[in-house]
Amino acid sequence: MIPFYEFQTDLLSAWQEKDKLLSFPLHLHDHIEMIYIERGEVGLRLLDKLIILREGDFAILFPYTAHGYEISNNKTVDYYMSIFRTEDISEYKEILISCHPISPVISKESLHTDIINAMKEFRMLANKIKFPDTREKQLLIHALIGILFARAIPKLEIKPNTAKYEYSSIIQAITYINNHYKEAFTLSKMAEDLNMNKFTLSRLFNEQLHIGFSKYINNIRIDNAKNLLTNTEKPIIEICYECGYESLRTFNRVFLQTVNTSPRQYRTSSKNSE
Repeated sequence: MIPFYEFQTDLLSAWQEKDKLLSFPLHLHDHIEMIYIERGEVGLRLLDKLIILREGDFAILFPYTAHGYEISNNKTVDYYMSIFRTEDISEYKEILISCHPISPVISKESLHTDIINAMKEFRMLANKIKFPDTREKQLLIHALIGILFARAIPKLEIKPNTAKYEYSSIIQAITYINNHYKEAFTLSKMAEDLNMNKFTLSRLFNEQLHIGFSKYINNIRIDNAKNLLTNTEKPIIEICYECGYESLRTFNRVFLQTVNTSPRQYRTSSKNSE
């Protein structure tokens, strides 16, 4: 599980997946993220809480909410997902910034069909070939968002944020590592830069993220390495240094421990599967 800060820039990102083993690391961003489960089930991870989303369930993640997805009972899932900006919901922006839902989930029994229809419309509108980014498209997206939020917000129990919730130590750590994982640094260095006790920080990783600091930083580096191996022709030694490792030997050892194959073999198998 590799929490990180994900930068989102598009007006709307929306897609549909079928028969998917959905797994995505803990991350956070300044957009709103929504998922509707059409079939199957998946685990929604919220730091130290795991919620199982089942057929017909809907979840809405407010900005800066650390969340991820985990395979549940080895089951596949069909789902719709949409991500969009807070500025596109001006009438709800204050709620989105200053509050959070105690639970982000609206169950199948409580879900209005307008929400399902909006999620499906978002998927179509995200096709930039059929629907180029125009003023008309933007107005339509705004209208759909307004309908969806009008149906969803009354179903959620909203709680005001506290300073502790908004700027928790673990969120600071996630953001710090996202900005520095390409560099060689230690837990002590991060704790010093964040003005925190390193033992407290280490405990937070184990208690809230269920992973030790060393494994955490290795996971995020290896995840980036996998992306570079698959999508670039960069030499492996260059990828090694770009991902924060100071020696190729260490990089190869950690990659093998994490992925159960070498970087070279991983690149070859990725190219063959395309």
